[in-house]
Amino acid sequence: GGGGRRRSWRVVGVWVPVAEGGKKIVQGQSCEACHGENGIGTEAGPKLIGLTAQQSPEQVAQLLRHPNAAMIKGEMQPVTATDGEMKALVAYLQSLK
Repeated sequence: GGGGRRRSWRVVGVWVPVAEGGKKIVQGQSCEACHGENGIGTEAGPKLIGLTAQQSPEQVAQLLRHPNAAMIKGEMQPVTATDGEMKALVAYLQSLK
């Protein structure tokens, strides 16, 4: 009994585990309050979709840790995260479409 065939129906919406961790950080830090659900942007904060297309992961991490003057004016707080958490956060931002 019990055949050896396994079927996987989960093809669409596959999550990289690292990006999933980054999404939890975004939700836990209330980033969506200003940047909108899934980074779509609001009047309070710009969209995060496409942010990583313009900058390297290292540049994005640096910007999150040390917001520029415009970000600070918009009340963006520096992101304090371990290197692993920051990697997850950047991976999540890269996954936004």
